[in-house]
Amino acid sequence: MMQFDSYSTGGDVFAQVNEQVRRSAMVYASSSPIEPMSFARALEAVGVGIEYRDLSTTILNAGRHPPFRLSGRTVSSSTYTKPSLAVAKLSTSAASAAIERWSGLEDGWDEEGSPAPSKAQLDAGRSLLQQVEAWAIPAPTPYIAGDGEFGFRWRKGDGFASASFLPDGEILLFSRGPSASQPYRAQVEANGDLSWLAFTQQLLAFA
Repeated sequence: MMQFDSYSTGGDVFAQVNEQVRRSAMVYASSSPIEPMSFARALEAVGVGIEYRDLSTTILNAGRHPPFRLSGRTVSSSTYTKPSLAVAKLSTSAASAAIERWSGLEDGWDEEGSPAPSKAQLDAGRSLLQQVEAWAIPAPTPYIAGDGEFGFRWRKGDGFASASFLPDGEILLFSRGPSASQPYRAQVEANGDLSWLAFTQQLLAFA
């Protein structure tokens, strides 16, 4: 909390101070490199020679790119990312990294006769992850099996969803959202015209 030594100042001076702070905040909010003005600096600007002991708290925190408060949300002057989208990007990055690792597998990677995922499977998996990120759907858990199947799973409460990419090119989609009575099932081909719209709409229940 800001503290000041006892000085007697009139109402007109503080009106000037408030105007200085307001103007500084307006300039700063417009993404100008000008730093926001603290209450103490505003007092100095209008010629009030105060002494202050603690300036840890200011109207807006001073600094090159400090965060500031707007409608209860902390916003950076340089970038702001919707929280759910940030989570989705983090999650799909992990799943995307798994796909890239799997792309380097060769037949027999698990045991003799175990097939590696095909390029068509892997490309279809990448395509789904792009839609997951675009719709801000969080946290797919990647998995791979020794028979060449890989996929992604979502869980939330009693809800479960999965996308399974089979070695024969089929993709099995399943979703039963939290507290949903009827499950969603679909089957598509990795080499076909992929449309993820219906499935991603189901996955919104897991966001």
